[in-house]
Amino acid sequence: MIEQFAKEELENVAQKIEKEGISKDIRKRLAELGLLAATLPQSENGSGIDRRSFSLVLMTIAKYSASVAYFTYLQNTLVNEILSKAQKRKEEIIKIASGESTGTLVHDLNLNFPQEVYIKGYELYGSNSFVILPDADLHLVLARSESPSYLIMANPVKIEKKKPLGFRAISFGVASYKQTIEEDRIILKDADSLLKSHFFDTSDQIAAIALGMSESAVEKAIEYSKERKAFESYLYEFQPISAVLTDMKGRIEEMKKALMLSEVVQDRILLKLNALELSRLASRVALQIHGGYGYLEDLGVERYYRDSMFLTMLSSNYIKDIKTVSKEIISPDAFKI
Repeated sequence: MIEQFAKEELENVAQKIEKEGISKDIRKRLAELGLLAATLPQSENGSGIDRRSFSLVLMTIAKYSASVAYFTYLQNTLVNEILSKAQKRKEEIIKIASGESTGTLVHDLNLNFPQEVYIKGYELYGSNSFVILPDADLHLVLARSESPSYLIMANPVKIEKKKPLGFRAISFGVASYKQTIEEDRIILKDADSLLKSHFFDTSDQIAAIALGMSESAVEKAIEYSKERKAFESYLYEFQPISAVLTDMKGRIEEMKKALMLSEVVQDRILLKLNALELSRLASRVALQIHGGYGYLEDLGVERYYRDSMFLTMLSSNYIKDIKTVSKEIISPDAFKI
């Protein structure tokens, strides 16, 4: 069903989505398919999809539009799941699940520099310059105080949109906040550690998006190698080209199997890191095989490279991720020096 939806309603308009954004009609279709609260139980207005099935959904959509796949991940994993775990704002979950409104998570946990959003007394103030979907109806903002950190439902007083490197169908920019915090606006306390744990636990979903992009990039490269000739021979007839495409295809298939088997957190983190690396490599190979034509937006090949780089920047801090895994696999003293 998801394959049919993506092929019929996303593939032919992928470039339009990139230029004009994710329309209300697409959001409505995602809602009709139960994909905006996919992983929540039906008792909470969700679809009750298990995590492996949801990973397959993301991977399938990413083959046709990585932007729509990430938007689906954002609404589910980074907004509705967090609201559900906190047992807060059920009315907001219903609105997002129906496509009536959108949400975003404002944080700095994957960055090497902190953003300046703080709580002092009952006042929230500051800004974050790395906000995905700054014009979302609901902002869940990670804010720090002298002791615990909080996740606050806030309204930006100012947003400034910027053109992102990748996922161009999703707006990106700076959001500033200044308001008095009421008790019902506090979603989580000790939010830093809880969000980190949530990110690590759902790393396989990022891996799924990366694998979907990788598979599509390689398939386009294989298709082009059967159409394009050089020195009176098709590209796929040249040994180096066939070898690298076969290697890419094999690695993708192995990671897809691993995606279905990842049970523990460290496996999911490693899968994410490897899948992100593969997406960057596969998209670069696709660009090289297409030559100069690969850089034309109309072919849609250069998009895979932009999106793979942007996905890496959004969802992974390699040093922090590998440090977490090392302490589990090697020793708690790993990375000590």
